[in-house]
Amino acid sequence: MKHYTIIFLALIGMMFTSCKHDKLDFGQELKNYRPAADFIRNNYDLSLFSAAIERAGMTAGLNGPGPFTILAPNNKAFNEMGILSTADLAKMPVDKVKELVQLHVLPRTLREGDLASNSVDVRFKTIGTRELLVTMATNPFGSAANRNAIYFHGCLADVKDVVVTNGVLQVLQQVIKDQPGTVQDLLSQHEEFSLFVGALKRFGFWEQLKSGGPWTVLAPTNAALKANGLDEQAIAALSPDKYTMARLFGSYIIHQQHYFFSDIRAFKTMTGTSDPLRLNIKDDTYLLEIASLDGTENGVLKIRYTCSIREDRNHQPLNAVPVERKGIVDYNTDNGVVHQLDGLLLKPEQAVK
Repeated sequence: MKHYTIIFLALIGMMFTSCKHDKLDFGQELKNYRPAADFIRNNYDLSLFSAAIERAGMTAGLNGPGPFTILAPNNKAFNEMGILSTADLAKMPVDKVKELVQLHVLPRTLREGDLASNSVDVRFKTIGTRELLVTMATNPFGSAANRNAIYFHGCLADVKDVVVTNGVLQVLQQVIKDQPGTVQDLLSQHEEFSLFVGALKRFGFWEQLKSGGPWTVLAPTNAALKANGLDEQAIAALSPDKYTMARLFGSYIIHQQHYFFSDIRAFKTMTGTSDPLRLNIKDDTYLLEIASLDGTENGVLKIRYTCSIREDRNHQPLNAVPVERKGIVDYNTDNGVVHQLDGLLLKPEQAVK
């Protein structure tokens, strides 16, 4: 009986060992004897990205010789954009899922040590048709493990340099958002911006967005405009003779600048200051401000951003508008980037001449 009990306990131990998932935060690189797709499949925190790889038909390819850098969004990143289960991924067209996965794979090995300190928007080609912008912000006073914050197309690498047999993984806190076309195309494709698009067309800010750039657009939603009395009829009734339109609607467009919201936090790390980013509004005397507000929630670091306008450096900001990453944030196009605002920088009465 004692003999059979020992055998039984040994079998139980083997069963639990075989079900054990890989850990993403181990210290010894040589513990990884799996190629990228297999390693991702055996990590619960990456199960949704693994499901995306399988649906895209890319499992065998990402288990191939490589080398690859896999930018693997964790499950929370997918949850943030409304994908809660593999069933949600199954509703997406296969070609769109494949584009998403390709956007998260580089055809080379890219580790933290390959990037220069305080490098901004360095371009790297993906295995698809798109290029990614990579920024590394260096804190000279940080610990060795956390000295560098790396952002891939605006998405923070939560766990860095996880080595697999055919490359390296960088685990992301967000899913990269990028699509071919212009800022104008993206705004037109989202119904929640239709009032904003109508205002840009009416007051002469729209046509510039189909070319040139780069543009950074802070796009208020229909709900935000309506909450401030700006429905379609009210916008049509606004008179340029009464309002400073460069302030009322032009303030949402940053000319010749490309800003992921994570850039604001990166600049904060690089400079060691907590000052907001202050930008001149074209054809106006007011200043646009974008600030990073770091805090903790349930012991986890949370990054929030606010946008506001102030008359000058000596005046208090007006209408600070929080930016939530679960909306359209850091959505990159060929000639700029779009960020969704759920409030207004200025109410109409604040732009009266």
